[in-house]
Amino acid sequence: MHVEYFTTASDQDCGISDYTDVLMNNIEGITTSKTGVKLRSSDILNYVLQSFNAGKHDVLHVQHEYGIFGPMSIASWLVFPILWIMSRLRGTPIIITFHTVWSNKTVSPPLRPLKKLYVSLNNAMLRAVADHEMFLSEEEKRMMGSDGYVIAHGVPTETHPNTTAKTELGYEEDEQIVIELGYVRPEKGQKEFAEMAKFIDASCVIAGGPQNTRGEEYLDIIDTSNVEVTGVLSKNEFHDWLNAADIVVLPYQTVSQSGILNWAVAYDTPIAAHELQKFVEMEVEFGLPTTFDKDNPESAGSVVNELLDREGPQEDAIEAYRVENGMTNVLEFHTDLYARVTQ
Repeated sequence: MHVEYFTTASDQDCGISDYTDVLMNNIEGITTSKTGVKLRSSDILNYVLQSFNAGKHDVLHVQHEYGIFGPMSIASWLVFPILWIMSRLRGTPIIITFHTVWSNKTVSPPLRPLKKLYVSLNNAMLRAVADHEMFLSEEEKRMMGSDGYVIAHGVPTETHPNTTAKTELGYEEDEQIVIELGYVRPEKGQKEFAEMAKFIDASCVIAGGPQNTRGEEYLDIIDTSNVEVTGVLSKNEFHDWLNAADIVVLPYQTVSQSGILNWAVAYDTPIAAHELQKFVEMEVEFGLPTTFDKDNPESAGSVVNELLDREGPQEDAIEAYRVENGMTNVLEFHTDLYARVTQ
């Protein structure tokens, strides 16, 4: 069997592309390949050509995120009809994994009614194209109104341990470091993290940078006097910061699943997060992340300080989460699904 993945190209700086590479490198007994597009591009020709190139094997598995397909996902109106036509001609089933879901809840002013209509039509098109739908949380499945599958994101297994990461990054070996990791954008709450940093007894780092103009404008309004901002990270730098961090902080505005949380678990790094429903449910079930109110910077900083002061914080919780959400289970699910859809 040959499974072809369709998502961002491997040479693009994209976490979903990295996630796809983990699947491809670890799934057993199946030949895999990737047809990749440019990330958040206005190069419509690239999207069209890659869409016609896709679907030549037994299964076409799209790893979907709206932003992959250009501003406001505009290229998806060409990409997915082409994928559907080619799949019908070739007899290739299409699976779509939705890494995020847009819905009425995610639409903001201005022009909210028009945006809601656009999102509704876009989601209807995606569902019409998919023979099978996969989601990384029950909430996203409900938002899409789907009866598809829900799978765990999966804790990555391909870590890159580096015991000298702190000193290589310019810190003392015994210095405590608290990071927020990932791209700078309003949904991730870097502004709130910078406010918290005033009350955290450790070096605080926004380990990442803006991907686009919107992120740059957001960074400009953040008071960075108490934090270091690294800029966009290379893959090696991404892993170095995970090695160096004592605490990973997630002051997100919204969440349905978090790849950064799973990476922190992979590196046995304790996690503090804003008390969103998803994170609170996880804290009750597994004991992580430790939640805080991001709108109360002093209290949030105290929560992080308490984690820093504890010996082996979240050690048991991290192991419990890893057992329940291990990549082995995710790979087995994919293997079984591919077998079913090609029978």
